[in-house]
Amino acid sequence: MWKNIWQTRNSSVAQAKWQVGKGDSIRLRDSLWYKPRNADSLDHLQLRYGTVKDLMDPTSGNWNSELINTVHNRLEAEAILSTAFPKFGNIDKVIWPFSSSGEYQVKHGYKIVSTFLWKILHCGLPTRTELAKKQIITDETCVVCGKSQETLDHLFMSCHFARAIWYGVAQGLRTHLTNTTDLVNWMKSQIENCNIKSHRDIEILTEQGAILWTIWKTRNRVIFEKLEPDIHQALRTVQRLKVNGY
Repeated sequence: MWKNIWQTRNSSVAQAKWQVGKGDSIRLRDSLWYKPRNADSLDHLQLRYGTVKDLMDPTSGNWNSELINTVHNRLEAEAILSTAFPKFGNIDKVIWPFSSSGEYQVKHGYKIVSTFLWKILHCGLPTRTELAKKQIITDETCVVCGKSQETLDHLFMSCHFARAIWYGVAQGLRTHLTNTTDLVNWMKSQIENCNIKSHRDIEILTEQGAILWTIWKTRNRVIFEKLEPDIHQALRTVQRLKVNGY
């Protein structure tokens, strides 16, 4: 499953694309956005960490055509400039062209967990810091520990609850001692170094997927069901997912 998620450029999911709203959550280097002419074009314009919002004219509410034509080749620039303006001001979201609603559905190739893992790899999960950026909420605090901002890296790697889950499974992973606290890059390295013919390697990736899914579901239950995070229950859930599948 992990290999398929990371190689979505070879599947129908590769045709997913951004629906532009405010543009502030779409990085100009995002794999689902239009490629710039080259990396230097962004650096030269001081847009190395830029977002699609930077391509908009805040005064007119239209695209900044001059900047877009500088950053992108003609075909990409034309595609961007043809994007409908009424979507500005809404929330940016990834849509799938194979669904009339734009929502990703099971019949289009992946289960819910696969979509969830794919969203992690493409920084598409609605963590509290991302929701705060979109002005949907004001409190960015992690609901599981109540101590730090709920970023992707904190929630899944450095939060005390996440650390307990990672250490409590068979791998006994100490996430604060791993080579990187960048979840996405760590996941990519796990996938890239996996020998798809190795049962053990696939077993490890499956377990990692179960852990990430369990942490996310626990976080959601705290928010929506007002339940206290239960480490022992979470460990049992991970074990069940490993044995019975997602």
